[in-house]
Amino acid sequence: MDIDIINLSKKYGEKEVLRNFSIRISEGAVTSVMAPSGAGKTTLLKILAGLEKADEGSVTGMEGSRIGMVFQEDRLCENLNAIANIRLVCDSRVTVPQIEKELRRVGLEGSERQPVRELSGGMRRRTALVRALLSPYDILILDEPFKGLDEHKKNEVMSYTLKKSMGKTVILVTHDEKEAKFMGGKIIYMNDNNYRTN
Repeated sequence: MDIDIINLSKKYGEKEVLRNFSIRISEGAVTSVMAPSGAGKTTLLKILAGLEKADEGSVTGMEGSRIGMVFQEDRLCENLNAIANIRLVCDSRVTVPQIEKELRRVGLEGSERQPVRELSGGMRRRTALVRALLSPYDILILDEPFKGLDEHKKNEVMSYTLKKSMGKTVILVTHDEKEAKFMGGKIIYMNDNNYRTN
């Protein structure tokens, strides 16, 4: 089922971050949201994930859906290693060797058993991405998941993400048009409460 976002508005105090925002997100495809900092893109994702409430408007088509999420604050358990963090949310049938294989595919070989508090920001983000991709989800919400990666590694991780999420609904927030074009699908541009699609 497509997701219909209709006239969403959100304020924090006097600051308006979303105003009458309306789009349709196609089921089983990638939709990228591009915007500068402060344009409301992270707020939009939090509303979609059920972590924030809109002041006005509605979202339909997500009822009963399982959501996989990667936010800029990765929400990993600091004292656990990457494998243990992933096992907290993945299907019980996923084995440790399978998790290790997925971590290697995003360049985390050799770091799987370190506490995540010792990992760099980019390594933590990749751990969170693998965790989301191995969780049981219908809709994948990604907030700047490729930030901080060099061009070669970024392309590898984006290719991995596309392969693992094939056929699922993916909502990606990025400020990098190259990322949005690489991931394919619809691109929505947000700026000062003006919205347009490619």
